[in-house]
Amino acid sequence: MWYDSTLYGKVWANPVLELRDTSAFVIVLEPSNYKGLYNYTLKLPDAMISRERIMSELQRSLELVFGYKVSIEKREMPVWRLTAKPGTGFKLRTRGGARFLSKGTIRAGFTVRNYDMPEFIALASDNLPNKERLAFIDETGIEGNIDITLDTDMTCLECVRKELQKHGMDLVKGKKEMKVLVIRDNDKP
Repeated sequence: MWYDSTLYGKVWANPVLELRDTSAFVIVLEPSNYKGLYNYTLKLPDAMISRERIMSELQRSLELVFGYKVSIEKREMPVWRLTAKPGTGFKLRTRGGARFLSKGTIRAGFTVRNYDMPEFIALASDNLPNKERLAFIDETGIEGNIDITLDTDMTCLECVRKELQKHGMDLVKGKKEMKVLVIRDNDKP
């Protein structure tokens, strides 16, 4: 997975840019022009190393060296919400047995047995187009493990939604409060 599961759905994946000129944050991945990519080194004495201190020093460097003001804020951000109709959890509840994931490519669909909802959502969303890097949030209320087969093109959002709907679930866009890194112009001279 490309995400840190301890932060997933709690911290927005990209910084929010509130800048007059955002061109410094446009990423170009061409060998002759790696625009938007930077290396940064921070050295602190061992006694000063803590998550809070590192974040504070990064913010200070962004302000002093690069001229940006940085803050962490809570904002309502878009997400994909996996919802379920009443009774869906009972219908999908595992019949037990060894954990199982069908062989082959997940992109053509899959079957899982005795999987929990976070594992299922990770498999179901892994190949979906998601340029905005929206989090997939479990709002089904389903507790315990499930057995389910999704037999569809797992790279097609509408195909996956139709297949989920057959099982009493749906993916809908919604909003969730998350921590967001906000980068602003430092208007100090």
